This record gives sequence, structure tokens and C-alpha cells, in this order.
Amino acid sequence: ANVNTLYFRAGRQRLVWNPIADNPGRSFGHLTVALGLSDTAGVADDIWYMTVRMSDGHVDYHGTNFAARVNQNLYKCRYMAFRRCPATTSDAWKAISGGKDYFVMGTSDPNDEVMKPRNAAAVNVRLTKDFWLGVFPVTWGQWKALGFERSTDAVSYKGNDYYIAMGIAYAQTRGEDNGMYCFPASRAVDPDSYMGRLRTLTSLPFDLPTEAQMEYAIRAGTTSKWYWGENVEDPLPVGTWEVGLGSRGVPPNAWGFYDISDAAGQWTTTLGKDANVAYYPHVAGDDPEGETPTWSPRMRVTRGVNCYAGNAAYAQAAFRYPQTSFGGTAAELRFTGFRVCLVLPDEPSASGK
Repeated sequence: ANVNTLYFRAGRQRLVWNPIADNPGRSFGHLTVALGLSDTAGVADDIWYMTVRMSDGHVDYHGTNFAARVNQNLYKCRYMAFRRCPATTSDAWKAISGGKDYFVMGTSDPNDEVMKPRNAAAVNVRLTKDFWLGVFPVTWGQWKALGFERSTDAVSYKGNDYYIAMGIAYAQTRGEDNGMYCFPASRAVDPDSYMGRLRTLTSLPFDLPTEAQMEYAIRAGTTSKWYWGENVEDPLPVGTWEVGLGSRGVPPNAWGFYDISDAAGQWTTTLGKDANVAYYPHVAGDDPEGETPTWSPRMRVTRGVNCYAGNAAYAQAAFRYPQTSFGGTAAELRFTGFRVCLVLPDEPSASGK
């Protein structure tokens, strides 16, 4: 008999056993494998952060104290860090929303000339599942870690491995926006896309966030125009694309997301314009995803504004900008990046459900 005892941090873990490596040159007429689990004192249930090691896909989980060290360069290149967003049906959300089981997406301000033409009228949205979202936009270091090359565009290429990967087409993130990879009819991603390689590395169903998930994460419980308040300097100073620096004087939001609305446009899976090239309105209700487009050009919503945009209005929590995802020009992509999202309803919950 051979018994191994392994110790893991709190949270969901992946255990891989290689019997050949453990027993070289041996053969067994009969083999019994048993897995025993025991709870140990001192393991916190308060799991709010997750990290993925980019070299081998190892996943680890962390409590609230991880917020104090997530802004290290280690988690912008060699690892990818995620923060949990609690479902609006959870006790954690109800505690900060006055008991509501929804959040208000969009804006109904009739005097807002920036938001008004984008059909961003406010609607009530329920998100019924916790989800993980990248603490930072994907950086060049994380982009290269999965075998992709940096853009050669003079603007998109700017900076070191801790700079936001920009100039990224929608097809590069999850697959050509057509046929078998066209969301939400299909959850499949191109195996050679970024999400495809990340799924292979980790065996987890990573994807882009929906627009509702992205705005929910941007707001982090706030209802003001900007997640940092109602008033902001206009124009917003031009900053840098190195993540986590707050170069415009903008701090991370209340949930610890950096560069989420003031550094780069970031892809979502949600439809941006309809067949008549009119802005697609927000959809109320539970876990909205939009519809599957069957026309060209196809456009998906991006959230956030690039560092070259001086108008502070574009950094509002509700600001949306459709970018061409299939059948059109990619001229604007030099300022477009993305974050990674993961919905796992069977994860250990930190949200009190």
C-alpha cells in the first residue's frame, strides 16, 4: 500500500496523478484508488481572489488579504489574477445594495449627450451566478505566455510586458465571430484563440465577460456616473497603459479592479449594433447575453476608454462602444484589449449563498 497525503489551500483544486511517474517499471494486477478529504482548522471560507499560473495553468485561491499584494508585477505577467464578483441574488450583494437582488445597468440621464445616442437607458439586471473577472486587462506578458506575438503597431505595441495588450481582434480572443464560435448560440471557442489555449491550459471554461457582467464589475456597488464619484476633471489627463499604476489619478474600484474604465476599450460578448447598424439596447432580466447576430458587419460592445481619450465622459461606468467583430475594418482595434471571465456556479461561494 502506498498512501500520499497532500495539502491544498481553501477552494476548488485540480488533482492530477501520474501512476507511471510514481511507480516506474511496476505493473499491478489490481489497483484501488481512494480519495479521502478532511477539513482542517483555520481554512477560511472567505475566498475572493483566484490566480492562474501562466506556465502550467495551476489555480490557487486567496482571501481578502490578497488585495494588498495583487498589484505586484508577478500577477501581471507570470500569473493572472481574478476577483470574485458576487451574484446579485447573494447575501453579499444585498448587504451593499440595500437588500436589492439586481443592479441598475446603463443611465437614464436625459441631459447626458454622450450616453443618450447609445441606447443605454437604465434597466434592472439580475446576475444569478458568482463570476471571476481579471483584476487587470490582459497584459503583453500574459498574451505572450500562451504563445501569441505582440502587435507591431506603433501605438498598440507600446511598453513592456506589464502594459495592456491592445490591437487585439475579437477573433483572437475567442474565435471568428461567425458560425460555430458565434456567441451566444455557441459557447465554443476556437482552440487556437486566447480563450481556447487558456481553456486547454487550465481545463476551465474561461471566456470574455458579457456587457452586464462588465458594467456590474465596473460599478462595484456604486450608482454614480464614474465609479469614483459624480464629479471628475474634464478632460481626463492622458495616462499610461501599464496596468495597476493609476496614472490618471484614478484608484482601483471598490472591488479592487484596476484600469477597468479609464485605460482601454475591452471586449465583451454582447451584441453592440443590430442589422440596421443601430445601437442595440440593454436587455433587462436575468443574466442577459444579447442575441446571436446573423448579419455583417457584426459588432460587439467594448467597455472602457483608451488612455489617449481626454474626454472624461467616456470613462463613465455606463459607457459602451461597439467595435467591429466580424466583416468590417479593424482600424480602431489599436486601442482595444480584453479581460478574462469565468463563471463557475459550483465553486465554493464567498457570497453567502
